[in-house]
Amino acid sequence: MATAYDAFTSGKNSYRDTIEWPCIQSMLPDINGKSVIDLGCGSGRYTFLLEEASPRKLTGVDISDEMLRIAREKADSRGSKARFIKGDLHDFVPEDQYDVVFSSTLSHYIVDLFPLFANIYDMLTYKGICIISVMNPIYSAHYPLTKGGQDIAEPSDTGLVQPWYNGDDELEELLNCSYHHTFSDYINAIIHNGLTILEMQEPIHAEPNNSGNSREIPSYLIIKLQKN
Repeated sequence: MATAYDAFTSGKNSYRDTIEWPCIQSMLPDINGKSVIDLGCGSGRYTFLLEEASPRKLTGVDISDEMLRIAREKADSRGSKARFIKGDLHDFVPEDQYDVVFSSTLSHYIVDLFPLFANIYDMLTYKGICIISVMNPIYSAHYPLTKGGQDIAEPSDTGLVQPWYNGDDELEELLNCSYHHTFSDYINAIIHNGLTILEMQEPIHAEPNNSGNSREIPSYLIIKLQKN
């Protein structure tokens, strides 16, 4: 899955490049000389983009050994100073606190958002900033619970199928179950854990995409938080 995911997110016309990253850039604080951690860094796509802004310290965390292998290979080839470590973000405790916590499309892999935002609070320095980009609840509500008429999640589950497999039956082993969270799930988890919302944006497609979704349906919800 890691290889397929890396290829999917590395394309020049990927949603990350055309929709998500421009919005994130507009919300990022100045990270020059700051300590930054990328939660759910995957193969390092955003870690390396963040490194272009000259942070003092840059750490990527992911639970997948294969994702981390790809990220480290890329770091070696780029001469990157980013450090990549393995961690389960349900209970990950970093060695230090960070000025900036960043995360892209991680939360839908986590069943309970409350521990995630509790960990983010603990990771941040005083007045530290978190930029978290999540699959917009309006968008993820459209994900199928079945594939080819066959159930993949129990009716009571919030589990859903990742859409990036492009409906290719030959890639069935690459299907991944995620979780749909509502707007109130996010807001309540943020408030409960003492973080302040500074800004929220919902970037949209400039044109209808291949899945037939209109430009009025935002793919992402990007939230800027602060620890006070």
